[in-house]
Amino acid sequence: MDPGSAACFAEALADFEGAVVLVTHDEAFADRVAEERWRLERDGIRAVLAVMGGGGSP
Repeated sequence: MDPGSAACFAEALADFEGAVVLVTHDEAFADRVAEERWRLERDGIRAVLAVMGGGGSP
């Protein structure tokens, strides 16, 4: 996704009040928009505890 589209999508997600399952390889984008992060690994799924962006929070 180009940077302009990513910024627009991140803004829309910040305003959205429902739940979203987002799959991405872009760690920086995930940090900006996610309140909770989970990582799929070979042996299962694990929670990633440190979330930087907090879903659009400062």
